[in-house]
Amino acid sequence: MPHITVELPGLTLTNELGQDGPFLRDLRNWHDGTETRRNSEQRETGFGLYRDDDPEEAGRYPIVYGRLLTRRVGDEWPVRAAVMALKNLPTFEIAVTDPTGRWRAEVALSGKPAFDLHDDGWADFEIPLEAADPRKYGPLIIQTVGLPTPGVGMSDPFTDPIDEGDPGNLGRIVCTNTGGAPTSPKVTIYGGVSEGFELLCMEHARVVRVTRPIPDGSHVTVDMGSGEVWIDDQSILPASYVPVSEWFEIGAGETCTIQWTPLGITTGAPRMETEHAGAIW
Repeated sequence: MPHITVELPGLTLTNELGQDGPFLRDLRNWHDGTETRRNSEQRETGFGLYRDDDPEEAGRYPIVYGRLLTRRVGDEWPVRAAVMALKNLPTFEIAVTDPTGRWRAEVALSGKPAFDLHDDGWADFEIPLEAADPRKYGPLIIQTVGLPTPGVGMSDPFTDPIDEGDPGNLGRIVCTNTGGAPTSPKVTIYGGVSEGFELLCMEHARVVRVTRPIPDGSHVTVDMGSGEVWIDDQSILPASYVPVSEWFEIGAGETCTIQWTPLGITTGAPRMETEHAGAIW
């Protein structure tokens, strides 16, 4: 079996042999695919079904099986406490490292965490999980670009050495998904901009426009995956502030060049920050 490490809040398990302490016994439903649900409809005439071009993906339900073997009596109780502490978290991250890399998912408990005491220093435990988003994500990539500005040409008459001028700033960030599943970026605009901003995915000509003013010290985050727009990470903007909402994702192996354009007057040092990660099923 390949070397696997599972990281949970307060608990890290590997499947290496001969460990004195808690170790990973099995990891179910993590490397499997997920169920694709299609709304099939029989054709009125002829054979077969109408094609469903927008199927739904079910969630992922991984189960972590662990075991504790130790000569030190009493070691089982801290491990049990770490397993049961997961009940206090509404959601949390699981990270699995295998020969393909380190992949993350946001999960919650999907049932009863079990801890079966066999003897002093020996126990089996089971942690059932649910990932509403069935995709698994690689390292988070964060990029920043400042305000789009025009370039400045060379001055006339030319003097030596020649000053080629300022090339300006396009206000673009290139996000590449190296994984085998689509991924959705988050885009944050930091103020100040007096009338909001517009985002364009250049490869697919999809636009998101936000018309809420963003003063200096505030920011607005567009979550392309959830279709939510947040102000200062505290509240969701009403739809009236988002008149154009052509949410976009980055397909498997694809690139999305995100262009931002401020609307109205700018003050301070506005900038765009993007977050994305490669994804796999």
